[in-house]
Amino acid sequence: MHAHARALARQQQHPHLSRLFPMPLACQPMPCALNLRMASLETLAQRLRGLVRAEQERRWLQENRDAISSINAFVDRHGLLADRLRMRPTHA
Repeated sequence: MHAHARALARQQQHPHLSRLFPMPLACQPMPCALNLRMASLETLAQRLRGLVRAEQERRWLQENRDAISSINAFVDRHGLLADRLRMRPTHA
């Protein structure tokens, strides 16, 4: 069985993986990355850090959406304190 056929069979057995790997993998990721001379571990670590950061931000915004909405409504009604304290030049 060719690598492509094995990848398709694996994808059919595990359909949830199709969202992670939209195209069938012709080879295992690490050997392919090494063959392409990619800095695979650093590349994966950077991508993982980005994914974790994005998920943390998404969750923080979700958990704090009521507070964010409340402070935005307050500022819309009352403005910012700094706006009232800022010195504006007088025209002579």
